[in-house]
Amino acid sequence: MEKYTPKYILIRNYIIENIQSGQLLKGDKIPSENKLSDMFNVSRVTANTAIRELSTLGLLERIQGKGTFVKTDSIDLDERGHNISKSAKISSETGETRHHKLEKIDVVHPCEELIHKLNLGADEKVYEIIRFMKKKKEVTGIDYSYIPYKYFEDRDMDFNQLAQTYLHEFLNESGVIQVHKIHMHLGAKLPNAYEMEIFGITEPVPLVVWETNVLDRHGLSAAMTTTVALPDRYRPYINFEI
Repeated sequence: MEKYTPKYILIRNYIIENIQSGQLLKGDKIPSENKLSDMFNVSRVTANTAIRELSTLGLLERIQGKGTFVKTDSIDLDERGHNISKSAKISSETGETRHHKLEKIDVVHPCEELIHKLNLGADEKVYEIIRFMKKKKEVTGIDYSYIPYKYFEDRDMDFNQLAQTYLHEFLNESGVIQVHKIHMHLGAKLPNAYEMEIFGITEPVPLVVWETNVLDRHGLSAAMTTTVALPDRYRPYINFEI
């Protein structure tokens, strides 16, 4: 029996092959969703799914009102998707025990950046969940988590569980999202006024930042957490279990 390949995978592979062959170069505009729909005899939703996945992987860039463009001139899929280990956990360098305090849960309209990262519609809302990482009474880090509201609008969820678990574990246990992968991006930034107040600092000093993207079985971002921390209070490292 011939193995069935979803149509959005065919579209995704078509775009990747065109980039790899040099027919599409960095900065080139790819065919529109309507054009791809006609080429593969599928709905615009299917074409959109392929484009969103490639955008999540950083291969394409969607510019509102202009179209979708190639973001890279080379693709090393092995480098983008290789597995270093089966399990990785981010922990404190010191190994000291810390706990989360659930500070705030709101349903909000996402900013344009979140709409793009979570592949949301313009009118969709998200849960904004703020948690403090604490050592005794001192705040060592702040988690900003965002989950599309549509996943839980008909459910009575106990978000208090997030004080004791990772976001991806919470989503897996909820049963509404099948978490497949986690992408993590590390960086740094200066604190805003809210963060300076929470950390109790009077002068802006660079914060350590790590953004954790939770990907579903289609490789699309289903939720995300951005964590900021003062490096002298919390120096994270990634522990890979081989």
